Amino acid sequence: MRKGYGFIAACLGLGAAAAGAEPLTVTITRLDCSRLVRYMPDAEVPAEYQPGVDARGEPVAPADLYGANPIQLPDAFTFTIEVKPLDTLDQRRLESRRRVVAARLAADPGNTALQEELAALDREAARLDGRPEAATTLGVGQVTVRRDGRVYFDGQPLQDETAWELAALCRAVLAERPR
Repeated sequence: MRKGYGFIAACLGLGAAAAGAEPLTVTITRLDCSRLVRYMPDAEVPAEYQPGVDARGEPVAPADLYGANPIQLPDAFTFTIEVKPLDTLDQRRLESRRRVVAARLAADPGNTALQEELAALDREAARLDGRPEAATTLGVGQVTVRRDGRVYFDGQPLQDETAWELAALCRAVLAERPR
């Protein structure tokens, strides 16, 4: 008989199927958990790189000889997604043509006809970029990536919170040594 290491997921909101019925109990095995969470290397298994230790396990000078890294990373990174709503079809076609000509010129650097065409495309791009509407951007929203891996769009989670909580419980179960 297979020995299952699991936990009860009823606390995650998996309630009774009908009012007054017994609560639904779900047991999840270690194997199930291993499929739910990101790979986290076991600290007891030697990795290809371990700071301060050589390939034979002997101590060596650390790579950061001048002290610890002075940069403190934030708990979250946030960036804005923007679009250029007035970006014209002409600009997109021009950029596409410019990439083709530049690739051909890279293959044949002495081709003066391609050099002239690329210069003309650059002048046209500068003319189009100089128009006021070329600088117009529209903020679509902000994306926040937290240190724990959760991602939010304008404060709304992009993953199912119940699944996230279940994965967190699985990480805790997987961190325990099997009996």
